[in-house]
Amino acid sequence: MLAEEAEGWAGEPVAALRERWDRESVFAFDRIPSSNDLARELAEAGAPSGTIVLCHEQTAGRGRAGRSWRSPAGAGVYLSMVFRPSAATMPPLVTVVAGVDLARELNRRFPCLGSAVKWPNDLMARERKLGGILAETTRDGGRDVFLVAGAPCAVSSRAPSLLAEADLMLLTVDIGNTESVLGWFEDLTPVHTWRISTDRRRTADEIGFQLRGLLGARELPAPERIVVASVVPALHRVWLAAGKSLDAPLRFLNGGSPIPVRLDVDHPLEVGADRIANTLAAAELYGRDTIVVDLGTATTFDCITADGVFVGGVIAPGPTAGTDQLARATAQLPQIHVEKPARVIGRNTQDCLLSGGFYSVVEGIDGIVARIVEE
Repeated sequence: MLAEEAEGWAGEPVAALRERWDRESVFAFDRIPSSNDLARELAEAGAPSGTIVLCHEQTAGRGRAGRSWRSPAGAGVYLSMVFRPSAATMPPLVTVVAGVDLARELNRRFPCLGSAVKWPNDLMARERKLGGILAETTRDGGRDVFLVAGAPCAVSSRAPSLLAEADLMLLTVDIGNTESVLGWFEDLTPVHTWRISTDRRRTADEIGFQLRGLLGARELPAPERIVVASVVPALHRVWLAAGKSLDAPLRFLNGGSPIPVRLDVDHPLEVGADRIANTLAAAELYGRDTIVVDLGTATTFDCITADGVFVGGVIAPGPTAGTDQLARATAQLPQIHVEKPARVIGRNTQDCLLSGGFYSVVEGIDGIVARIVEE
């Protein structure tokens, strides 16, 4: 072996990586001359196809035509994989295919990067080089014994700035039936939030004026892009016009958007933008089977699989729906704000309504979640 194995890589134990990738032959190192050289050495010792070599730093990394590839610690991902092809291969073709797959995955996770492959082996993002692919083969009597493909990518040092350039000033809008929540992102980091009422009577001029007022109060410039998740179709045209007044391209999140999750339901285009956003968040933050309970005018229960597939859920009345209806339909019951009461048994009308409003919501959530889990 060229180096002592490390206990982990990028803060994760090697054993966890092996379990996640479902392969035993994963090797991680802190510092080695070249991941391709070590992968080749492992292959010569009999390592199976699919063996992966990871390292934090390469001291003798190389690219095409033997050119040196700078691979400092903490600046990138240095990875090589062993293949044992059943037929003769063409390393240049493997290089191109691997590059296309990497670019496709980057675009799936970070659409704003615009990743692509520059012939023959450069991985690009916004016209800047992120890394490269190097495929090398060993033959015996005209037959490929094994092929090593390396993919050193300087993503740690370059990707954040590229993402920042792509979406430097982003305004996100969550339009609900009762309230709308706005978020301001800089370098893809949330910086400010606002909560405003949803009013179907507002004009594009009024919304534009309100947006300029909110941004101006924080001394913020016009956004470079606006992304809207809305469950109020009547306001879509109005918000499009408001976006134009700010000279900012505006996009709506919906079932037809190019998103890295799948809507496995009977009618994907009917899925609300709020539930799509919940699916995206669950897939990105947790990466495991998840039930998202979203309390608004309606309470939605969204079921998302570990691989980011929305498989359906439940829609129920929101927390205030019952008490609001009671106030409208009865002569003596007042309007209340639902919150946890001091005790279950109320000793006056207000406390009785509080208890009923709060615990009907809590027990309803517990009951529906339990049934979903059982099913």
